Amino acid sequence: MTARIFISRDSTALALGADSTARAIEAEARKRGMDVAIVRNGSRGMFWLEPLVEIDAPAGRIGFGPIKASDVPALFDAGFERGNVHGLRVGPIEMIPYFERQERLLAQPGFPIGSLTSSSGTSPGPHDQPLDTGRIPVSNENPRDSMRPAK
Repeated sequence: MTARIFISRDSTALALGADSTARAIEAEARKRGMDVAIVRNGSRGMFWLEPLVEIDAPAGRIGFGPIKASDVPALFDAGFERGNVHGLRVGPIEMIPYFERQERLLAQPGFPIGSLTSSSGTSPGPHDQPLDTGRIPVSNENPRDSMRPAK
């Protein structure tokens, strides 16, 4: 079974080493004889977790970050491609409080603003909403606060 691995390709992720991380994942998978499909995508905006690596698991996307190229062998040792626990695992992406309070706005090239598509190109998910440029949510919260453990 091919493991789908998502790694951001935006400028911040690239500046923080996303290309090196992607190359390391590809090389480590090849070394271990594993079949992986690396999907380069846009950032989710959690730049403090970049390079953020997401695994497409049965329970949804599982995030790991920030991942340096030197972290990759240990990730494979832990079975991260199946969503297994590792010290850099941040868990199901949609369950991170920083994301739970957000609307996910997607646009598809060649379609007018307001068109709706899901990230997989299939029917919209619960967080997919039509792009409405008249209402861009703004938050004054520090996103790092939602990542800190409860006291």
